[in-house]
Amino acid sequence: MRLAPVAVGICSVALFASSSARASIPGNIEERSNEGLLHVCRDFEPGHPKYIVCDEQVDPSNPQSAYTGSECAAAGLPAECRIDFLHRPRLSGKLTLINDDVPLDGDGKFNGEPQAALIIELGLLWKRVTLVEAFDGTKIGNWNQFSESELVTNDVFEFTNADRSAFQFSNGNLTDLGLEIRDLAQQAHPGVDLSDAVPVLVHVHPIKDPSDGSNSSLGSANFYRVVVRFARVRP
Repeated sequence: MRLAPVAVGICSVALFASSSARASIPGNIEERSNEGLLHVCRDFEPGHPKYIVCDEQVDPSNPQSAYTGSECAAAGLPAECRIDFLHRPRLSGKLTLINDDVPLDGDGKFNGEPQAALIIELGLLWKRVTLVEAFDGTKIGNWNQFSESELVTNDVFEFTNADRSAFQFSNGNLTDLGLEIRDLAQQAHPGVDLSDAVPVLVHVHPIKDPSDGSNSSLGSANFYRVVVRFARVRP
């Protein structure tokens, strides 16, 4: 199975701000989702008579090009393709995003490189799991780099796609986190086959005032309500 980095952006996880603008999401999320995530005419589950997979692309030589929707039109449906999300599981929880523009080394000296970290808490059946990841720098998955001032003013996330998705977890330095989320979800939902799916962040919404250390040597954090869904990958 290919765990392709998709935008979507999450993703779909879909992303679009330039690195010089908001930190959120690069501009090629739709293209990367075209290449990595399965698209269908309607979001039905396999086996439904209207579960039709999109395959024909505008440029057959470019796996990132848009889908024509020809398969949909042939079945009497609108010629439009969408990401094939599994109906379940759908995980909700909280994301804490951390940034420190002036981190200190073991001798209490500024090491010159901004650092980032995240904590994600997800509800899995009757329990809540907490996953933590730290990063060398502030480049997380397919987000652009971001500063403390962007974090505390809620300028880290910018959604320009109708699905308001953010990013595909199994991407770049988020690959291990994405795989862990999928493994935990599979254990909690053994009746659902997640082997050909990847977790996608599809909702991010601030839930309280950030912890603002941007005008000091301390770091800053912001807090978000999140929803994670799973999308099938292309064969």
